[in-house]
Amino acid sequence: MCEPAHSIVQYDPTDSDDHFGGMDMGSILSKLGSFSKKVGRWFHISKMGAGHSLATQFGRQQLLYLPEGNKYEGFWWNKGDFHFDGWGDKPDVETTQAAEEYHKRSCIGSIQLFRRFLEESMKQSERPNKYAARFVEHILLSKAKDMFVTKVNRLLPGRLKWGHNVVIAEGTKERFIKLVMGFTRKRGLLVPEWSQDDTFWKV
Repeated sequence: MCEPAHSIVQYDPTDSDDHFGGMDMGSILSKLGSFSKKVGRWFHISKMGAGHSLATQFGRQQLLYLPEGNKYEGFWWNKGDFHFDGWGDKPDVETTQAAEEYHKRSCIGSIQLFRRFLEESMKQSERPNKYAARFVEHILLSKAKDMFVTKVNRLLPGRLKWGHNVVIAEGTKERFIKLVMGFTRKRGLLVPEWSQDDTFWKV
C-alpha cells in the first residue's frame, strides 16, 4: 500500500556479515539519524511522506549499499493495524514486535509523535490529501468532519470541492496542512479510541 501508511524497513545487523568502509551495518545505519531507530537488536528505517522504496533509496544514497530488509506497514489511522508487508516467510514474533514498537515510537505512541508524523508526512509528500483523508475519515467525529469539509472547501480554488482525489496545489499546501493540524489539537473532535486514550495524550 505504501502511502499514506507508515512504511518501515527493518534490518538485523547481527545476521549479516556485510560491511561498508570497514564499519559494521549497525554503525552505518545509525548514521541515518532521525530516519533510523534501533529497537532491540534491529535497526529500522522509515521516511515520512514516502513508501518503502524512497525510505531505502535515502539509505542507499547515503550509504551506497543496503541489503534487503523486512518490510512492514502501520496503518496509523487504525492504531492496532500493523503487519508484515513482504514476500516469503513472515518474521518471528519478537522481530515483528520490535518493528511495531518502532512504529509506536515514531508515529502513534503519543499525540506529540503523531502530530510530528502527520505534519512532516504531509509536508514531504506529493499527495498530502491522502494523509488528510485517512485522518478525517477514521479519526475525526462526524461533527468535526463537517467542520473540516466546510473549512477546506473555502480554501480550495474555484469550484473544486474536497474529496479523496483532490490534488492540493503547491500554493495551497502550506495552508492546507495548517488547517489539518488544527484539528489534531482539539481532543474533543476525535473519536473515542483516540480522545479517551489518556496515555496517548500524556505530555
